[in-house]
Amino acid sequence: MSYTVPFILLDVMIFSLISIVLLQISLSPAQTQRNEEQIKFLTEKINSLVDEAEQMGIQGNVEQAQGLMKLCDQLKEEREQLRGNNENSHWQQVTLCLTH
Repeated sequence: MSYTVPFILLDVMIFSLISIVLLQISLSPAQTQRNEEQIKFLTEKINSLVDEAEQMGIQGNVEQAQGLMKLCDQLKEEREQLRGNNENSHWQQVTLCLTH
């Protein structure tokens, strides 16, 4: 006795598969160097803005100081992203959804 799966059920089973793939991504030496330069620039800019925010706070310009610190936080996030990208190679998880 053989069992047959209705075509529509088989179709749904096949085309709703989800698979997770790990891809290795490597940066070129030139891109790594550009990222390092950008990281250095961002670090200098962050330090400068922190100093400026401190001065604004001392002068009583609290809102301006808070705005500068918010900008520093954004620049820090960008810097951390660059640092993460600058690893010799890293793994990225990609989800592939096969749909009909």
